[in-house]
Amino acid sequence: MSYSEPKVALETGLDLGQLCTTGSILHINGDYEDDYHIELDNSYSCSKQNKAEYIGEPVQCFDEFAKLLKPVDDNGLVKKKILEEGGGLPLNKGCTVSVCFAGFWESEPEPFYYTESGKPMVANLNENGLLPGIQMAIESMLVGEMAVFLLSFQVMYGEMGVPPRIKPKADCLFYVQLTKSIITPKDGEIDFAEPNTFKRVHHQVQLLYSSGVTLHKIKNYPSAIQLFKKGVNMLHKCRLADENEENLQVKQLRKLY
Repeated sequence: MSYSEPKVALETGLDLGQLCTTGSILHINGDYEDDYHIELDNSYSCSKQNKAEYIGEPVQCFDEFAKLLKPVDDNGLVKKKILEEGGGLPLNKGCTVSVCFAGFWESEPEPFYYTESGKPMVANLNENGLLPGIQMAIESMLVGEMAVFLLSFQVMYGEMGVPPRIKPKADCLFYVQLTKSIITPKDGEIDFAEPNTFKRVHHQVQLLYSSGVTLHKIKNYPSAIQLFKKGVNMLHKCRLADENEENLQVKQLRKLY
């Protein structure tokens, strides 16, 4: 992939050429953060999981399958087929969505990455670290819709990939189910000098922790450490109202350290 191609703006300021080496930040639903205490070495062993835990199925030949799909973008880098119709208003940058998905390589029997059934990923469409292909796919959907997307390596993991799990210069297939969409709350920036800020800080640190764990699992240690440090700094700056908040702060700090 040429590094002279147009840039794609992401949460961390990465361009498309950098995605193949630095990975992306996925904001996982904070309600399910404790699921990530599973040993990291085994967390992506999909072959050991029950197939009922993820959506979709493998495809043997992407070229043949592509004939059944319609392009989402003008360049045909993202192609789509709707499996279950959705409804409601189109998504926009002011939405926060909940999605389940599973990603497959060509001719591979098991997904290389997926969200477990009933445990969706939550993403703010205006501020997130989603890979460009996933972002484009989600923005083309309606609530309740399930679709399958064929995604070019150019809008996913790039020419280098993240071996061994993420193949270099490889297109991939993603099944995506959009389960929920809400208007993103306009909270503004956190003023750490104000009282009663811990609840907001606690939520944001949960997202940072989950994103850091995701990066750690794909061995992107520098980016993971950066997120963990940001969470630690936010917790230390926050004013605490009572002993309960102090206990929650200590619990989060232990996880981040």
